[in-house]
Amino acid sequence: MAAITWTDVTDLDSSLSTVAASVQAWILGDVNTMFDVAIFGGEDHLRTKEARVLAAAHAAKALLSGAGSGGALSGPVTSESEGDLSRSYGFSGSGFDANALGLTVYGQLLYGLIRRCAGARVPLVL
Repeated sequence: MAAITWTDVTDLDSSLSTVAASVQAWILGDVNTMFDVAIFGGEDHLRTKEARVLAAAHAAKALLSGAGSGGALSGPVTSESEGDLSRSYGFSGSGFDANALGLTVYGQLLYGLIRRCAGARVPLVL
């Protein structure tokens, strides 16, 4: 199985080791299930793993930099607390459309990989 771990991501970019474990889990949950693996040659194909690693690195870089949101991510409030103040936001929208992929080098690499796989071209809206 080509499911990736956060070690696969940090092997690509060690600066992503600072991403919180809960965010890592959220990103990995998405990227390990978001692709139709047949497009990349099947579950065990190296391109499937490459796509997942690039997608995870792209998502992490975009979240860390607040890319496309003026430096701060926002979305609907998903939980609040009063004691010791806490507020959680849901990230809405797709970080994987053609425009968003251009925001990070890893997104650009993922876009290039997708463009080379004929079956993967259709879902992207240009």
